[in-house]
Amino acid sequence: MIHRLDHVGVVVRQVADRLPFYRDLLGLPLEGIEEVPGEKVKIAVLGRGAGRVELLEPTEEDSPVGRFLQQRGEGIHHLCFLVDSLEETCRLLSGAGYRLVGGVRVGSEGTRIAFLHPKDTGGVLVELRQAPGIMP
Repeated sequence: MIHRLDHVGVVVRQVADRLPFYRDLLGLPLEGIEEVPGEKVKIAVLGRGAGRVELLEPTEEDSPVGRFLQQRGEGIHHLCFLVDSLEETCRLLSGAGYRLVGGVRVGSEGTRIAFLHPKDTGGVLVELRQAPGIMP
């Protein structure tokens, strides 16, 4: 079951350059900064609860986020939805013809994630994130 929008991912060249806007001017509390080696990104999480913002800085140029930045520049990268069961949701969506990009893996905050191919979702990269505390 999909609960709600969890966050919007925004690609930036450098997290430190964009923090003043989101944190200081918009007033979103900085919840943390972490590196996710498997995704080759540094992530700053701003805000609490539904509708958080994740600033994504590539740590390698040849990563998916690095290639996005090279091709499109800074901007919105994906929408993420919080789900109860990642496997069940992926199975349901795959059965309906939606393709996963890269399979199920570990994302920020140690949660399990999967992405849907943007060609199947009207040009929007959609991330599915299993609700924290729910194990497969």
